[in-house]
Amino acid sequence: MKQSDQKKQRTDNSLLSKMIFACMLMLVASVTSFAQNTKVTGTVTDEKGEPVIGASVLVKGTSTGTITDIDGNFTVNAPAKAKLIVTYIGYVKQEVAITGNKVKISLKEDAKHWMKL
Repeated sequence: MKQSDQKKQRTDNSLLSKMIFACMLMLVASVTSFAQNTKVTGTVTDEKGEPVIGASVLVKGTSTGTITDIDGNFTVNAPAKAKLIVTYIGYVKQEVAITGNKVKISLKEDAKHWMKL
């Protein structure tokens, strides 16, 4: 093999190694970004402790959300330090920081809205 051919072969191998390294790096980065989401469960109640059925629970800044079931319970996947926005007709919207895997939210009646009627 000529010296120029050997040099080209080394350059090609070096480029291939860099491309493989870049692909592996992107794969690892994408896996860790998925791993940062956590399953958050919680309960939404009113001021009397009664479950709020059908309350909207949205991860702030995303389109990820759910509604509460018949017992006021919900489950949603969210980043560890995200905030949840909880809304229900007739109640004050509440924004709650996620501090763990379980959240308890108590909604207050929107007295101002009902006073206008």
